[in-house]
Formats: sequence, C-alpha cells, structure tokens
Amino acid sequence: MNIATVSDVKKPESCQSCGFTIKDGRQLRCGFDYFQIPAPERRTPKLTSFQVVAPDHACPRWSGTGASVLKALIEPVPVKTAETVYYLPGHGGLISTGLGQALLDRGYDVTGRETVGEFKSLGFQTQVQTVASDLREYFWRENARVIANSFGAYLFLHAQALIGEPYIGKVVLLSPIVGEFANDDETRPMNFIPPYAEKLLELASTGKFPAPLNCEIHTGSEDWQSCANSKAFGAMVGIKVHVVEGAGHMLPKEYVSNLLNQWG
Repeated sequence: MNIATVSDVKKPESCQSCGFTIKDGRQLRCGFDYFQIPAPERRTPKLTSFQVVAPDHACPRWSGTGASVLKALIEPVPVKTAETVYYLPGHGGLISTGLGQALLDRGYDVTGRETVGEFKSLGFQTQVQTVASDLREYFWRENARVIANSFGAYLFLHAQALIGEPYIGKVVLLSPIVGEFANDDETRPMNFIPPYAEKLLELASTGKFPAPLNCEIHTGSEDWQSCANSKAFGAMVGIKVHVVEGAGHMLPKEYVSNLLNQWG
C-alpha cells in the first residue's frame, strides 16, 4: 500500500483542506468529478479509481465545503436529510451493485467498504479499525444511515465493539454473521467460523457490548449462518430481530425492496 506523508502545516487552499477530497487511509484522493454527478445517477466506483493527490497540492476547483460524502464538513451543505448511506456488503460483494444499486435508485448516495482488493488484503483487525474510523469520522450523527449485509454486518458489529460507545445513527443488518451463539442446533450447526468468532458472545454475555441505539436485524428462518445466532445475539443485547419465514441467507428481493421503501 502506498502511503502519502501529510505535512504538519496546512496550506489554506490545498487538497488536505478541500471538501472534495476523499480520505483513503493516509492517502488523499480527488472526488471532484464524481460529486458533480447527481446522487441518483452515481455508480459508486472503487476508491482506487480516484486520483491520488498530494496534501499540499492546490487547484482552482478547491472548496471549503465541497460535496464529498466522505468528508466531515465544517460548514453545513444544503443536502437531503440522511442522503448518504454507509454500506458494508457481504464478503466479496460490491457497493455499486445489488443492494447498493437499489439504494442509488432511491436517491441515496452510497459509500462504504468492500471486502475485495486492497481492503480485503488489510486483514480482519485492520478492516475493523478502518470501519470504526469511517463511522467515527464521517457518520457519527443521528440521521446517518448504515446498512450491512452478512460478513459486512460482522465487520460493523466488531467496529462497534472497538469504538466502545453505542452508535447513534440508524442501522439495518441483513442476514448478519455474528459468530457462534446458538451452538445447540444439531440439525444446522454453525460450520462457518469467522475471525474472532467468540468475541461478540463474550461481550454480549457480560453486558459489555455497546448495542447501537437504533438497530434492527433481518434474517431468514432457513439461514443456517445467521438465524439462530442472530436471534440469540439480539435477545442478549436488546436488538430487535425480524425473521423472514422460508428465506435463506439471501433475503427475497421483494422483502428487501419493501424494507428500503419504508426505511424512515
């Protein structure tokens, strides 16, 4: 991974203070062209498709506010309430297809992390730290929205545990992986073991998991990876679990579509 060194002295109109700059680890990337496209028409590309810029570079397009959904803005920008959704797809999933596309079609802007490419190579702990940093720096507000699917939900929950403080935005977890909670299900055992599979159980069982303030779980009744464990986890930490009868790990498209339409 290429690391750009950030100068301690900020130039007043340089990339490191520009509202169109996208933070990618310690690198800065220019998102000006992307954020000129109306939100419903955007097709979220990979972060690596944005040009890396030097922190002290300056250009005529500099803005103190910009429109970057990844930037914590000092001055308010007139945008729709909760326009942006922070999306964590399942392992190998993309934020620009499937559920991500459905969110774009509804007028949301979509950003997030994909467990592919460079992010996948970071390792689980660094992935969790990155998600925690995203939430803390850019999405820590009551009207923020987070949606996570499968392993993406596992990353979110571990990031929540790392932060140690209940997340204040609105969260929907679809078919979440939570580790081993209901290990007495002999007919459908949990034979997929994620990293640090017992950590969430340890925190939940001791009352130390900081459950998000506004969170709900949706899981299929036939989902051996998620259903029994999610129900047990939800009961322990106080998160409401909706069970979709007859559904597997991939929830029905119509169900998810209705859920997004009613997401208020």
